[in-house]
Amino acid sequence: MKVYISADIEGVNNIVSWDETDNKCQEYNYFRQQMTEEVKRACTACHKAGATEIFIKDAHDSAKNLILKEFPILQILLVFQVEQTLAEDF
Repeated sequence: MKVYISADIEGVNNIVSWDETDNKCQEYNYFRQQMTEEVKRACTACHKAGATEIFIKDAHDSAKNLILKEFPILQILLVFQVEQTLAEDF
């Protein structure tokens, strides 16, 4: 089974204002870590449910919000731009 996850920081737990989504915000690193943790947990759940491939799109602003080194490399593929060929795979 293939899974595609699109993550945007606006949906992250504890964010309550638009300013908190900006990388200039004092708490941005906290929210960036929270976003990473939530996506990692989604990946774990997908893997337990039988996913063999997990594609992740960091859909917030520069797409440099997820902390990549925290993801198990064999489990996921980070997608920076969905192309037609990827869409056809699903």
